[in-house]
Amino acid sequence: IATDNNGAKSLSVNDSNHGKAKHIDIRYHFIRSHIESKSFLVTHTPGIINTADIFTKPLARVVFQAHVARLGL
Repeated sequence: IATDNNGAKSLSVNDSNHGKAKHIDIRYHFIRSHIESKSFLVTHTPGIINTADIFTKPLARVVFQAHVARLGL
């Protein structure tokens, strides 16, 4: 799993945050169990190269165009 959010990465990997995140739904626990079993790996991907950003937030024109090119659109 690639993310540009260090907080999300820390929450998924670090058990010490569990008490502060009890409000997070069951999908979190699904991901945690896969990370613990080593079937998922969470890596930091800078937003500038995280093509999924095109679907989640407004981007500068140059970054948007680079993502569009990576997607072949």
